[in-house]
Amino acid sequence: MENIQGMICAVGGGKGGVGKSLVSVNVACALAREGHEVVLVDADLAGANVHTLFGIKHPPLTLNEFVGKTVGTIEDLLVPTPIRTLHLICGATDFIDLANPGHARKQRMLRAIGKLPADYILVDIGAGATFNNLDFFNMADFGILVTTPEPTAILSGYEFLKLAVRRKILSAFSGNPSVKEPLSALLSGSGAGKVRKIEEVVESMRDVDGEAAEKVCALVGEMNLRLIVNNAIGTEGEKVHRALAGIARQYLQVDLPFLGGIPRSPEIEKSVRTMTPVVISGPDAAAAPFVEIARRIVAETPRAEPGSQGAPTPEEPPLRAEGRPSGVSASRVCLNEVIVRGGRTLQVQTEDLGTEKAIVQTLVFLEGRVVFSRENGYAELGVRGASHDAISEKVRWQHKGILTGIREGRIDQEIARTG
Repeated sequence: MENIQGMICAVGGGKGGVGKSLVSVNVACALAREGHEVVLVDADLAGANVHTLFGIKHPPLTLNEFVGKTVGTIEDLLVPTPIRTLHLICGATDFIDLANPGHARKQRMLRAIGKLPADYILVDIGAGATFNNLDFFNMADFGILVTTPEPTAILSGYEFLKLAVRRKILSAFSGNPSVKEPLSALLSGSGAGKVRKIEEVVESMRDVDGEAAEKVCALVGEMNLRLIVNNAIGTEGEKVHRALAGIARQYLQVDLPFLGGIPRSPEIEKSVRTMTPVVISGPDAAAAPFVEIARRIVAETPRAEPGSQGAPTPEEPPLRAEGRPSGVSASRVCLNEVIVRGGRTLQVQTEDLGTEKAIVQTLVFLEGRVVFSRENGYAELGVRGASHDAISEKVRWQHKGILTGIREGRIDQEIARTG
């Protein structure tokens, strides 16, 4: 990917229905609202649908025109959105040949995507581990795997990672059959369904070609992966992460850091039906997980440096989330959790409102309405002038305290009265 202009994040998953497009759309919106130039590419070559989540029924231009060479450059496909710094490239909707493009077409798309003028390029790829999807996933700077807590989704997510690792390794030796053939046999494992550890593959390859074995280690080591667990309840996201990250490290020798969890939310479901991203439509509590994920991507991006293209300037501050008072500074830490109490699904959000406000605020939402709130100043918490870590610890302490209070019924009356 020569001449890459921005950070590419490919969003994939092992099966359909895990919420890849939902995550791609809302994280793209959150990045754009933070002041970054963002392009969202619908690379689901067999079932493009990102445009529908923005209420666009008939895209004016799609990848059809780029593959068919009826437009000059891929930039001609950029479709504006309600957020000024976010543009879409819509996937093909009626060009059946694009579902299985030839090598030359695919390479042309990959090169063009890499040259898009943006700080962040989010690529929403199709479901499943087809060669096309794996190639889009492996070409990215960040490969983001989306799953849900369902066992079938977890299993297919791991299978997707395994095949992505295999595809990356074998593609690197495509011009060297004397190495590729024994590598392919080792990666397939011996015996039906047997899982072969990458560590074992490398050790076996040392007897065949020591240099190739070291290259395999390097290829696996450079994979930059992240995990998002969608539709999670309570601590399900962390539990799924521990399971998947453990097996990925044990068998594939890759790290799988947790980028964040998206709680099950009626407001998020409603946003899909109304075809408006929840980061745009609100409420803030439902949008907050996507905002936090976007901020983590920025924090973990080596290229996201001050002064980069699209960064906000003093004359033009970044757009605020809907409903956020203009006097509230950007939050430094934001925790979200869904908890069920008395048959009611509550969303609990605890947020550090920043040094300007010097307040840690907890809001409890029921069906999008605030039914309980608690604010503590930095001085009350004993962290005025303290470090970021000390403040973050108090945010977690307050968040945990409210969750405990809900579970023990200490605020049932206030919730019932307000709700």
